[in-house]
Amino acid sequence: MKDNDIELIQEIRKGYLHRRRAETKLFQQYQYFVQQAVNKYALDESELESAYCDAFMALVEQILDGRFRGESSTKTYLYRIFNNKCLDAVRKNARDKRSIHDTAWIEDWTHLSSRAISALKTLINQEMIEEVKQAFKKLGEKCAMLLTNWGRGYSAKEIADMLGYKNAHTIRTTKSRCMDKLLEDDKLREQLK
Repeated sequence: MKDNDIELIQEIRKGYLHRRRAETKLFQQYQYFVQQAVNKYALDESELESAYCDAFMALVEQILDGRFRGESSTKTYLYRIFNNKCLDAVRKNARDKRSIHDTAWIEDWTHLSSRAISALKTLINQEMIEEVKQAFKKLGEKCAMLLTNWGRGYSAKEIADMLGYKNAHTIRTTKSRCMDKLLEDDKLREQLK
């Protein structure tokens, strides 16, 4: 860890006035992460700034409670948190768009109240979730865990490490087989058409 990092961490831990100056310096020092991420993620600048602020607050909290042990530089540590916050935002946006797209046809029912439309959307989503759960039970634990983690946005390498597979290539091959097996479920295949 750099001397500058050590100095800033000590200042943050000292308290109020020292902490504010160190936080401001650290915040501004790596704010360029936002501009670098503009082309990397499908997020607008305000979402990236929000992810950076959340990441920065998490870093400060981890410095204060001792979870940040200095095994990497503050830059590396902050970037990792920022990257994860961006991925969370991308996943959330994708989930929101899918949810809106999947039930957009209901909006054509102008004779229904907005409350009734909302209730129908909830029922449809609950039914689909239940069907997916049933199909996952049929898959077996390894396939269900692999597909769940893949759906959460983990990389093949991360999944291989988590589930004890040999390597990322094995995960890709297994994921393909699991998806084929999942799509053998007639009810689920109908829902996906």
